[in-house]
Amino acid sequence: AWAPRIKTGYEALLNSVLKGKGAMAAQAGGDFTEYELARAVVYLVNKSGGSLPEPQAPAAAASAPN
Repeated sequence: AWAPRIKTGYEALLNSVLKGKGAMAAQAGGDFTEYELARAVVYLVNKSGGSLPEPQAPAAAASAPN
């Protein structure tokens, strides 16, 4: 089911997640950050035969102390 979606490209998929599409509600401003949602898109695409690289963590999150 993801094959036709993969062809739209990463940006289009992420945009659909953030802003919603059809019956799917927008997720921006929800419980997940844009980075977490981007990672979910990459995970689903790659598990469905795609080969997207892992998105880069935001600079603030990457430099935050553990």
